[in-house]
Amino acid sequence: MEPSDFARLLGRHPITFMEWIGGGGNSRIYKLEGPYAGKAYFQQRRLEVEFAALEFVWRHGVRCVPEPLAADPRAKIAVYEFIEGRKPEPTEQGVDAAVEFLATLKRLAAEPDAASLPPAAEACFTTQAIVENIQVRLSRVAGVPALQRFLQENFQPLLDRVATKLPSGAPLPVDQRTLSPSDFGFHNTLRRPNGELVFLDFEYFGWDDPAKMVADFLLHPAMDLTESLKQRFASGIFHRFDANKNLVKRVETVYPLFGLKWCLIMLNEFVPEDLQRRGFASGGNLDRTAAQARQLEKAQRMLERIQREYEAFPYRD
Repeated sequence: MEPSDFARLLGRHPITFMEWIGGGGNSRIYKLEGPYAGKAYFQQRRLEVEFAALEFVWRHGVRCVPEPLAADPRAKIAVYEFIEGRKPEPTEQGVDAAVEFLATLKRLAAEPDAASLPPAAEACFTTQAIVENIQVRLSRVAGVPALQRFLQENFQPLLDRVATKLPSGAPLPVDQRTLSPSDFGFHNTLRRPNGELVFLDFEYFGWDDPAKMVADFLLHPAMDLTESLKQRFASGIFHRFDANKNLVKRVETVYPLFGLKWCLIMLNEFVPEDLQRRGFASGGNLDRTAAQARQLEKAQRMLERIQREYEAFPYRD
């Protein structure tokens, strides 16, 4: 990636400063002269989703996200407002800000132009769809020799126990759905010098089940939240989303399923195409053996957590 690629997008004189400052699992992020933030994506679809999502929320006056400035889907690059800030420590005030932002997205879901937004990545509106998604992910790693003991002796028995207790039902009604960043939490947040939180990473944004939104926030392995902060988040969402019928019960139902899904997400480094994507985001500096060992350990810890919690949801309002 060259500075001239981003300069062309901005329609300005050559950019003389470009510094790689990191990336997520699917992209590289650069600080550009200006300052701007340049982002190079592994997949064109992720760019299109994120840019459209940020255009939507900016159009409706939301300013706790980066401003989208320019994009070239073919080149898989975009330019955004650069957010000067630091990673925040999780606090009660931060949890309240996160709840408020998600409540704002719920309100914006009623806007006419929200109807054109896509489903969130891997959105599932029935419990059966979640199980099917888990089965697809499981099939991608089922043949990996290093994972056989974990999958056959630990993962599959728990999946079977959870799945047999699932209620059947119709898809979640449209009016009970919300807009969600999908990959949401303090790992994708910066705190400005004035204390304001700015929420980042909308590559998976779209229509989703609020129950998935809650479960993912509580389970996300990239966050280290205390039990009291998790309870505060769950209670805040249940209060702000009180028009969503049976939300607490749905969260209890899907919570172990999304925990099992997170186990498999952590094993993406064992899938060649996902390992390639991770290598792109890391700038080509990925130790495959170390990454796989680290991710398997994380998956084991997540499974142990779900084994403890799946029959007694710990965050009831």
